[in-house]
Amino acid sequence: VKSKMFKDIGIILLDFKIEFGKDKDGNIILGDEISPDSCRLWDAETLDMLDKELFRQGKDDEVIDAYEEVFNRLLTEEDRQKWGI
Repeated sequence: VKSKMFKDIGIILLDFKIEFGKDKDGNIILGDEISPDSCRLWDAETLDMLDKELFRQGKDDEVIDAYEEVFNRLLTEEDRQKWGI
């Protein structure tokens, strides 16, 4: 499902990690988010990285641009108007 969502906005979802835990009643709960911090994301056309790997490679100046690119592709015009962005 997430792979198709990203594909629709021109991003390849290579993989991701999420963490689960149990609450006091033993129910399994999601303890993570899906973001460029927990996913490996590449631009589908250029294969540029759009994730935390940029930081790991010392490309600090590119991290904010990559995260903003993912944000801008995910956010619809309707979302922007609704939230005043």
